[in-house]
Amino acid sequence: MIAGGDKYAGGTMLEAPKFVDHDELRGRGAYERLFGPVSNDGSSAADERDLRRFKQMHYCARRMKSLLKQYGRRCVRTKEFKRFARMHQRLRDSIASDNLGLVYDLYKRSRIVNVDGDELLSEGMMALTRAINTFDPWRGFRFSTYACNAIVRAFYRCGLKESRRRQHEPLNFETELERSDWGETRRSEESHLYVERLSRILQEDKAALTPIEKDVLSRRFPFDASAERLTLADIGKRMNLSKERVRQIQNSALGKLRAALDADAVLV
Repeated sequence: MIAGGDKYAGGTMLEAPKFVDHDELRGRGAYERLFGPVSNDGSSAADERDLRRFKQMHYCARRMKSLLKQYGRRCVRTKEFKRFARMHQRLRDSIASDNLGLVYDLYKRSRIVNVDGDELLSEGMMALTRAINTFDPWRGFRFSTYACNAIVRAFYRCGLKESRRRQHEPLNFETELERSDWGETRRSEESHLYVERLSRILQEDKAALTPIEKDVLSRRFPFDASAERLTLADIGKRMNLSKERVRQIQNSALGKLRAALDADAVLV
């Protein structure tokens, strides 16, 4: 059963986020069970983490609903309500961030060519958000499976809607206009995504590069387009190293960056 909010005096609608009113959320020990130490029962770590976070999110929503019923609109200024609201938003954002890669992965596999790429991605993001809002962690499904189905359906509906629109808005056939730059657009979007994630990896030092590796990369592949790109030999002269040693340092650093990109949640 999905529970929501209620109407209060003054015509204002105050609502708590939707949640499943499950028995596991009730009782004095519910908070300790859901937010306490994790016991290893042999299940998949990723799946167990997702289910636990969803249950925590539903618990926060249930407590917010309870406070709204008890105190009305006054409760939104209380520390307890703000605390559960922040926890709910933080859990929701972390689930969305960790599963964002599903949208990009399904977008890359999609064969819908009659819809603009940005519009398709937008539909996928909204489908992921709706899936987070409606997922029931007690029904025994994996969230990734549930979300993938929702995203694919959203892509299909978007493509079908565009096809119907074109049927009602016929255009004269123009050979030049029918040439599609879909492949080029897709490659450009993927390149921008990889550049953005690589920049984030470097900023947060997720590749664990050593100072000398960072130095070699900054000289070999400068971020500033106007900066001079040095050869291995030039870098070796400036750092008093052999050309082969500089090559080894460069390859080590690039290997770490590739591994960090492979492990990035958005690109998986």
